[in-house]
Amino acid sequence: MGKERTVLVLGMHRSGTSYLASVLAGMGVRMGDELLAADRGNPRGYFEDRAILSFHKRLLASRSKGLQTRADFLPGADFNPDWNDGERAEALALVRSLRKDGPWGWKEPRTCLFVQEWLRILPDAACVAVYRHPLDIFHSFLRRGDWSALFAPESVFAAGACITVTSSPLGRQTRNAS
Repeated sequence: MGKERTVLVLGMHRSGTSYLASVLAGMGVRMGDELLAADRGNPRGYFEDRAILSFHKRLLASRSKGLQTRADFLPGADFNPDWNDGERAEALALVRSLRKDGPWGWKEPRTCLFVQEWLRILPDAACVAVYRHPLDIFHSFLRRGDWSALFAPESVFAAGACITVTSSPLGRQTRNAS
């Protein structure tokens, strides 16, 4: 990888993105300055930078009026992923704080919702998308004790269908690992 190559790991929660991020970290890609700690839900670690996670949560909170499930953020829903000038400035400040010498990047599932905005400020970023069958994701949520998937399965299955039938938001060819 190049001197300051940026890598964005994209994928649904419970799809294997933490594993991929751990492999990238093992190859020398800095995945953040302050990573979310491992816990019972992900004993090997999430490999998610707290600053990126916090930024995405603030973005979602500012847009979440009436949004209830993950399905509410899919194409066709009343969700605007575009950033305003203040949000873009905050994202640029985050990039400046995280970018160091060498390859760097992050994994945070909500990045998928804002990938077009991220690519406006990081046009040379390498995006690595993980695909896991929606039924496997659904079962993973249940094994972890996350019952939200049981009460709103459309959020998991619609997200998987969106990945498999739509074109890439990156404007590039995509290849599913099925």
